[in-house]
Amino acid sequence: MNKIAIIGANEYQRRLIRKAIEMKLEVHVFSWLHDRKHINSDISFHEVDVRMIDKILSICKSVDIDGVCSISSDLTNITVNYICNKLSLPSNPPNVLRLTTNKYLMREELLNNNAPVPLFSSNKDNINFNFPMIVKPTDRSGSRGVTKVTSKSDLSEAIKRSSQESFSNEIIIEEYIEGREYSVESFTLDGKHNILQVTEKFTTNAPNFIERGHLSPARINTEIKEKIFNVIKKSLNILGIITGPAHSEIRINNQGDIKIIEIASRIGGDFIGSDLVINSTGIDYLQLEIKRSLSINIDKSELQQKSLNNIMSYFFFSNEDQLNFNNIRHIVKLIDYKIINKPKLKVTDSSHRFGYAVFEVNTSDIELVIKKLNLDKN
Repeated sequence: MNKIAIIGANEYQRRLIRKAIEMKLEVHVFSWLHDRKHINSDISFHEVDVRMIDKILSICKSVDIDGVCSISSDLTNITVNYICNKLSLPSNPPNVLRLTTNKYLMREELLNNNAPVPLFSSNKDNINFNFPMIVKPTDRSGSRGVTKVTSKSDLSEAIKRSSQESFSNEIIIEEYIEGREYSVESFTLDGKHNILQVTEKFTTNAPNFIERGHLSPARINTEIKEKIFNVIKKSLNILGIITGPAHSEIRINNQGDIKIIEIASRIGGDFIGSDLVINSTGIDYLQLEIKRSLSINIDKSELQQKSLNNIMSYFFFSNEDQLNFNNIRHIVKLIDYKIINKPKLKVTDSSHRFGYAVFEVNTSDIELVIKKLNLDKN
């Protein structure tokens, strides 16, 4: 029986864990103590900080692990890639993780190779673009520390907030790009980048741009889709990604110009990679990543779209959001629904949202659902 190590056990990682169980693997989970209560007792749970990479490496060696993986988190992705490189398991070169977990270094590499990116700086005294601007940590996800700044008087406070959220106390300042936001899920196999799905993203807009919901597939035409595919494949090459998943975030303005916001060498979070891809396309993204990590052969047919369904996710920020969803529940097909926390007075990043729904919607009802859920405010 193959032994798989999964780093982390949050809401999204638990879907990966369930998939590994479904594949009848011996599953070893490495995570913090508070995650143990969510894990089946018949799984080997190792209570350890996911940043303690050498300790996790030692345990993986002792149990003779065959593969290591995680989804949705840059933090766990760093640990995964480090261990895989040490154990000669399938992985990207270390430089890929250096670039795809640091937004400033990533942006530099893309710019130097003529990929379309926003103007940016790491120094408030060396900015060559105008307000509004976006300030964010170089090494966090989930909208943590992200602020849209419209005047010089607010810049220092935004930088302070982003620095505090950053693991390295480093920030990036970039020009604000008007337009809709999308994510692109891909899987690289045998050196070929396969685009699995393009997802449309709905956020709270300024100042923090916390994700409120998603739609897969996105409402884009064939011409724009082809442009996205070309830009993403070029960018994955620039960053040196040679194997496995990638989660790319882009903005497209009204003229159809694409700007790359960031690219992660992992499966996307917020149920995009774990739920939306498989339910909208029939492509089992999680199984692909587990098989790749274990060096199990992947047939190219597994990367081909088998269905085309409209799948949405919707996150609850308030009791009103929950009520809005209940009002459209009769016209959608529910896939998953959960209340996680009590509603807070203010949601400042993705971790503060208190629940979610994942559901299928008929094409004829998409616009109505988006309107009723107050999503389309871009």
